[in-house]
Amino acid sequence: MKKIHRKLIKGTNWALAGIISLLGFSACSDDDEDEDLKVDAYIDSGFMLMYGTIPTTFKADIILRGRVVDENGTPVPHLQFEAKSQQSGSLPFDEFRNDKKGEFKRKYRAVTQGGVAFELIAKDTDGELNGGDFKTDTTEIIISNEELQEELVKKNYVIRLSKKTINE
Repeated sequence: MKKIHRKLIKGTNWALAGIISLLGFSACSDDDEDEDLKVDAYIDSGFMLMYGTIPTTFKADIILRGRVVDENGTPVPHLQFEAKSQQSGSLPFDEFRNDKKGEFKRKYRAVTQGGVAFELIAKDTDGELNGGDFKTDTTEIIISNEELQEELVKKNYVIRLSKKTINE
């Protein structure tokens, strides 16, 4: 009786291990420094998933890093950023600020059937406090289907701002 019970448990374990490996569950990680970064917004194309995923669906984490400098290369701190898209369902409105070194870092999780495109708008809201009164700058962020095939997309930007003139 004990022998049959052991064989049953052993057989069940083998069957479960086989099913789990066929389904593709794993415990692997890249030990990437950005892995612990909190997701700031989700990009969803708005389609419904039922009983699995559509083969042309892309799932990727997008990490945007950047630095804002003036015409002389000096970092410009404490700017207000808006990330927004005109595409339906592409990116929810996201608002954030860069740090005192002029740097920013955002993480978005994308589930989409096509590329991702949105605008990153930098606004100087504190006037002269950050070294000058700067013009608003818009940077277009485009991530293609080929880039989305990777599980992690990293983009680095340097945004150069110009000071406003007296007439602006």
